[in-house]
Amino acid sequence: VELSCHKKGTHSIQTLTVELKSAEEIEKFLEIIEGKELLLASNTYGTFILQKMVEHFPEDLLTPIYNVCKDNFMKMATSSNGLPIIKKALAKFKRGKQSFIDIIEENTNSLAQHPFGNYAIQVAIDKWNQEDCQKIFAIILKNLQQLSMQKISSNVVERC
Repeated sequence: VELSCHKKGTHSIQTLTVELKSAEEIEKFLEIIEGKELLLASNTYGTFILQKMVEHFPEDLLTPIYNVCKDNFMKMATSSNGLPIIKKALAKFKRGKQSFIDIIEENTNSLAQHPFGNYAIQVAIDKWNQEDCQKIFAIILKNLQQLSMQKISSNVVERC
């Protein structure tokens, strides 16, 4: 984990992450970082390790990463280091998508107006079907005037 958070070390760990193929190798790697996922997610260099994991590991082996994203969604979605992981998670995770939908629906207004959080909503709108986004659209529509007049949230309005 220490190497993952190092300016140069992160590149080695990213390469290793991409090369892990078997379930056994991936599970061993997950054991090593267990309990330190949030530390990686909040680190300028560590974030890239979690991003590679979400990109390259099969969804069924990523339950620990999914749980970290779900349990810390707002903290991660509103942080420059956590947001890229959230964006990849929104696009990748199918089984736990309803939890993400619920969190975004509950926080639509604050995410839409946040400099980083607005991108989480935009990815959800781009990657999910319209049915999944119905309530998000309704919340945006209800607050259309306020959201369309603000620089950041107007991007979300346009995406809708």
